[in-house]
Amino acid sequence: MRWFYLSISVLVIAVAAYSAESNIAVKTEDGSQIAAELRNLVPASKTTLQGIIKRRDANRNEHILKIVSKIIPQNNGWLTIYEALKSDGSLYEELIIIHTADQKNHYILTTAAENGVKKRDENPRLTTPFANSDFLIGDLGLEFFHWKNQQLIKTEMRKSRVCRVLESKPSETDCQLGYSCVISWVDKETGGLLIAEAYDNAGKKVKQFEVNSFKKDEKGNWQIEEIEIRNLILKTRTLLVFQP
Repeated sequence: MRWFYLSISVLVIAVAAYSAESNIAVKTEDGSQIAAELRNLVPASKTTLQGIIKRRDANRNEHILKIVSKIIPQNNGWLTIYEALKSDGSLYEELIIIHTADQKNHYILTTAAENGVKKRDENPRLTTPFANSDFLIGDLGLEFFHWKNQQLIKTEMRKSRVCRVLESKPSETDCQLGYSCVISWVDKETGGLLIAEAYDNAGKKVKQFEVNSFKKDEKGNWQIEEIEIRNLILKTRTLLVFQP
């Protein structure tokens, strides 16, 4: 079965995020190997998705941008590109994630200033929100799957799917996203990330990532339609809505 993965990071969650087509399902029962398979999934072909990224603040005010997500396979890895665009089509912010098998991600963040000058940062802080959304850069790079401590804690049903539940914890040398733990529900059949929850040092849930809707296209492939991430501390919500 094919699945369109969205890393949008998330968070966490994250996310996740990326969207990529793959025929690989997670088969192992070892937590570290599950995380390795998830972070090293290489897309079968170039994929482009378009839609909107919509953030709602605690006062229910909404900020909407167009978004284009691209997955580009390369030798021994792939690129994930997120372009957030203003209503006139001009660049608001762009994030490029360079994925290389069994290596750390490399990030390039480009932001457009009011005077039209673009600022390029090849070493951005991974706790920086992308396009002022609830997705951190590190969420979109699925940094929590790179952490050293990965444990398969159970198998259970979520969203009518049999899921492996993976607990990810950072060591002192891992990328610190402000999370003490991330719990991920990974679809057993397809290997798709359905839900992820992030917790702080006090054990309080601070973020939740969830695939809200997906469907099969005319070719029988699964395609994500909507992804949501909620910041439970700030009481904000960001939706990624993709158009066919």
